[in-house]
Amino acid sequence: MQNCHVCESNLIKRFSDVKDVQTGDLFSLFVCEKCGFGQTFSSPENLGKYYAEYHGRRHGFTTDYCDHRRVRWVEKSVKNSQTKKLLDIGCGSGTFLETAKRRGWKAVGTELNHEKFQDSGLEVYEDLGKIAEKYVEESFDAITLWHTLEHFKNPREILMKVRELLAENGSLLIAVPNFSGFQSQIFGQNWLHLDMPRHLFHFNFNALETLLKQCGFSVKWRRNQEFEYDLLGWSQSALNTFSDPPNVFFKTLAGQKNNISPTKIVVNTVFGAAFSAIALPFVPLSALLKKGGTIVIGAEKC
Repeated sequence: MQNCHVCESNLIKRFSDVKDVQTGDLFSLFVCEKCGFGQTFSSPENLGKYYAEYHGRRHGFTTDYCDHRRVRWVEKSVKNSQTKKLLDIGCGSGTFLETAKRRGWKAVGTELNHEKFQDSGLEVYEDLGKIAEKYVEESFDAITLWHTLEHFKNPREILMKVRELLAENGSLLIAVPNFSGFQSQIFGQNWLHLDMPRHLFHFNFNALETLLKQCGFSVKWRRNQEFEYDLLGWSQSALNTFSDPPNVFFKTLAGQKNNISPTKIVVNTVFGAAFSAIALPFVPLSALLKKGGTIVIGAEKC
């Protein structure tokens, strides 16, 4: 058994039978007894099959709202930039890159299935190694990791590479699920954003800030929710406690296929909408208490 990725302290098993919602495979969740950082075991050598239903538009009708909010965060963090160069690591369907381009940014991205962008007009590469080769004498004013850092097998290595690519006065923006938030504490294995084994690591703010400091960054600002992530985290996680299969409401909203009967889809949609209405007050309240379902930070080089 490995030690904590952040502080090298001992890990304690919290769950031993977390089922992957796509394949049914079982995984264990270990938590650091000192900093509370979570790690998924055993991490599959080849994660390909666990992403079979993952890629594509995951935000559904909230996509535009989410992308514009994130671009505003970038623009508030990066001031007086003449070049306006942005790198989005793990750009997904590319909608954030498109929004940034329309706002005047030279937007570049990375994505494992980068081939799908060949005719899109977007500049997307396979990984950070390809970015470093292409931009060997250039740097980026902003680098973003929107719910991607938890997917990498070595977050520390990623952050060190990011530091090399970021301009001296540039900004790093990261969003991750909040492992110490109320949703994680209440729903446990049924928490929508636990998402094992795609989420290999599970961050709380202290662990994320510590890791960033170790990699040469300092946190400048913090937010404690992303509205659509947090609201759906409450409603779908509640549904997951008694509904099988899990995540039906989420898939319906995101426009993904549900291989179940239309009746079950309707029932999950009705209850999901009801739970979302009930959960509305919990989103700002949990954020106010710094226990929201998402952590968003802006950081700079030390």
